[in-house]
Amino acid sequence: MKTIDVLHEKIKLKKTGDSQFEGENFFTPWGRVYGGQVLAQALYAAYQTVPADRNCHSLHSYFILGGDLSLPVQYEVDIIRDGGSFTTRRVIAKQKNKPIFILAASFQIDEKGLSHQEILPNFSPPNKEEVLAYFNKETMDRMDGNAILKGMELDQIFQFLPVERTMLDSGLSQIQFWTQSESWETFSTPEKHQLLAFISDFGIMAAMSVPHIKELEKKKMMMASLDHALWFHRPVTVSQGVLTRLQSPSTSNARGFTRGNIYDAQGNLMVSVAQEGLFRIYES
Repeated sequence: MKTIDVLHEKIKLKKTGDSQFEGENFFTPWGRVYGGQVLAQALYAAYQTVPADRNCHSLHSYFILGGDLSLPVQYEVDIIRDGGSFTTRRVIAKQKNKPIFILAASFQIDEKGLSHQEILPNFSPPNKEEVLAYFNKETMDRMDGNAILKGMELDQIFQFLPVERTMLDSGLSQIQFWTQSESWETFSTPEKHQLLAFISDFGIMAAMSVPHIKELEKKKMMMASLDHALWFHRPVTVSQGVLTRLQSPSTSNARGFTRGNIYDAQGNLMVSVAQEGLFRIYES
């Protein structure tokens, strides 16, 4: 049985130079490297060059080319700046000496400061048994993130439980889901960040799709991540699971945009995410 430790071992990279690394690929049924993989591995590479007292507070990335599953990915880290409080790194992922992905990440020492956050009204973690009783196993397996995980042979590690999928009167589409896994609370902060980066790509396109479900049933579609950003606000607490709340305010010009927040079981806002994706319709 695959475990979260096995997953993170594959996120880890082999060092090939002073600030150069090489990574293995996760299997995907669609034949290209999974975007969350290069995101997590690039963040791992950046962390290897950062002082131990600093953790990532934000990252911004662009997906340039689809990755070839048959080739390892090479990561090159640029040491941009080491300041008194902040550290900046740039990572370029390459195959065949061509960039397929770029990432810029900023790291900060722990500091005390003012605090506020968006509050989730009346939130409590979903009961897994009740969810599974409402959705049969076949339906659960077909649901966006679960279907992708099953195809990647990682369904034994993470499971996504649906909480909400709706269209608001304002035109905003919204989905919420609970992610459960075996406990990864013992992982270090950098490792938790890498694992959250790995799963943060799930559900993004689903949020864009909600207003267009009937049309998508009749037409072929191409979806691909174009860029991806994460902000780490607070210490990551994941032992009971995490709630992801995603909203898509717009699709246009063959692109869709989704933003969202990731909360712990107590409703603490840990991470924010944003992504634009290719959302191209093909006439049948």
